[in-house]
Amino acid sequence: MRPIVVQSLRPQATVEIWTGGGRRFSAADTAADLVTMQIHRSTDGSPGTFALTLTARQYRDGSWAERVRPMDYVEIRASNGATQPDGRLPIRMRGFITNAMQAFSIGAQGGPTRSVTLNGLDYTKIFGMNQVKYVWQTDPMAALEQAWGLTLRYHIPPDVSTVRQMAEAVSSGLMRPFLAAFRQATGIPAPDYRMDVTIPDRFGIPFLVVEPYTGSFWDLFRYFQSAPLGECFVWDAPDAPVVTYRIAPFKDSAGNMVSPAVSPILGPTDARFALAEGQDLGYSDNEVYNYFFVWSDLAPMVGFTQYAYVVRGKNPLVEKASLLRFGFRPLLVDAPLVTPFTTGANKRAQPPQEAANEFAYYLERTQGHNETLASGSLQAHGSEEFIPGRYVRIADEGLTAYLQTVDEQFDFLGAGNPQWTATLGLVRGQA
Repeated sequence: MRPIVVQSLRPQATVEIWTGGGRRFSAADTAADLVTMQIHRSTDGSPGTFALTLTARQYRDGSWAERVRPMDYVEIRASNGATQPDGRLPIRMRGFITNAMQAFSIGAQGGPTRSVTLNGLDYTKIFGMNQVKYVWQTDPMAALEQAWGLTLRYHIPPDVSTVRQMAEAVSSGLMRPFLAAFRQATGIPAPDYRMDVTIPDRFGIPFLVVEPYTGSFWDLFRYFQSAPLGECFVWDAPDAPVVTYRIAPFKDSAGNMVSPAVSPILGPTDARFALAEGQDLGYSDNEVYNYFFVWSDLAPMVGFTQYAYVVRGKNPLVEKASLLRFGFRPLLVDAPLVTPFTTGANKRAQPPQEAANEFAYYLERTQGHNETLASGSLQAHGSEEFIPGRYVRIADEGLTAYLQTVDEQFDFLGAGNPQWTATLGLVRGQA
């Protein structure tokens, strides 16, 4: 029988909003009108989202639907009682409003219930809203411009050959100047972000492949994420939003991190049944793989993948025992992190065969035992510790699982009785 553990939780949350012209609505300004708050975050490259529901109270300058506008800046903070050294609550999300919607519904008593919902995205918004587009002229230079669009139109150096260089080139040449101009034009003090790239430089990238790329810069970032090998996401550190690029920090069947992955940015945290409301964790063969093959994704440039570079040595890797139990289950990966093209700018680039072998080994060690790994969801009281991209220890189940998604609901219900719940999307649970 598990002992009954009583823990006092004091959930708190605040919202601050900065609007065009430098106007600031402080936590005290928004507190009386906040009704609910939802936050979603994941490591899969999808944007982080928030939705704030407020009362439809009318002020001299209108309701909240009229007081704020798209691209106004929001800071959301929440905690179960902990504060930062400056006395403020820990940051949960920084982001920008996408829309402000005023709505009403007819309740059970027949009268209308009015509210305002502010929807927005985290810092992935500035990468998603900036689009790579070209208006090609009918002139002899059009073909050249189309083939070298990112270099000629956006001034990204043509010798970019690592993820780190690509991320910094897009950031320094485009995103940070945009943020600086945005701050100057609006008076909104949106902070700069920082890059955290831990994909080793020895994995070169063929930047020529995406020279004619069109679309959002966030999708360009996600292309070089090269899932399931890598991750690209944003999380909020106390000092700044952090755009993270890394090999997914997955472990082998013995619980050891597999190179070239490195430990997560944040250490493990706990989710105890004393804090949990429910769970749905189990085992499945839906993601069983036993044949691992990695090659270079050059199709956008040359029209075909480069099998010839990656069919020797440890690539492909095969789990023969798994074949007999589960049948043929291939995991085939086109990776822009494997390139036969090396330039003088990347002296440490691996030969493509070595890179493909290393990635195939990583996939076999991390994905070759998926049927033994628990996955599912855990419903728990909210916590400032639940940040995607770290491991969660579930002592009552004897498991440690990777925290892939966090969905939070904060019901303010008046200052005296707020409730904070979270649904944790967990994968790769093992003893």
